[in-house]
Amino acid sequence: MLVYKKSPTTSNSHKRSRVFFLSTTKTMRSSAGVASSSFRCRCSRSSLSASSSVAVNARGRGQHKKKLSGGRRQLLLRCASKEKDDEDEDEDEEATRRRKYRLNEPDVLIVQSKNKKIMFSTQREINVKEVSLLCDKVGWPKRPEEKLKIALENSFLVSQMYICSNDTDGLKKDKDERLIATCRATSDHAFNACLWDIIVDPEYQGQGLGKAIVSHSIRALLARDVANVTLFADADVVEFYERLGFVTDADGVKGMFLYPNGDGE
Repeated sequence: MLVYKKSPTTSNSHKRSRVFFLSTTKTMRSSAGVASSSFRCRCSRSSLSASSSVAVNARGRGQHKKKLSGGRRQLLLRCASKEKDDEDEDEDEEATRRRKYRLNEPDVLIVQSKNKKIMFSTQREINVKEVSLLCDKVGWPKRPEEKLKIALENSFLVSQMYICSNDTDGLKKDKDERLIATCRATSDHAFNACLWDIIVDPEYQGQGLGKAIVSHSIRALLARDVANVTLFADADVVEFYERLGFVTDADGVKGMFLYPNGDGE
């Protein structure tokens, strides 16, 4: 585990970063209350009277069950309506947050040549097939696109670097626009964020684009007021991230893994 320690901001709260990992398993328990009613049946000595009384009792029991069923339906409808209102409110808050990010995070020009330019964006529309193809190019194990889509949609930040024609007015749609690097971050939206899936197209590696996408992603996280940034790195790229300001085992804090099957796989 690597923790980002070098912050480009001047705020004292950003000078030292700590990350704490805690895995918990929560057991959810649900209980349902069942309303019950008892009916008393007065039976006469004659079988006819007894059968009539039982018939009346059965009708009463059925009517009561219908009342209970109707009450439960109304309760379920009220609960469903409240849940939908809560979901709509959460979606409204998320939409407002994303609109704020769009306004405050314009695309950044990374490099420009005579005919082409490379841009960094946190607001570009995400194409799952593009990201999947990039994973294939660097030799990563194949991921189901359905799960990759879920991962991207639930990320706090998705950074993309794309190449397009050098259209200075920004109005012409570029058919040849292509994703060449990506990075995403998960976060609690307040204190901590972790970078994942940092990929640069092999065709464009060695040009400083990996450093650029990580640096701009960190700036975006700090601008969103998330100061503690971590990532997990293979041994052969640890030195690369250390040059960007990350440190291993910061203040003795170590990353820990839980393998459910118990054999470390």
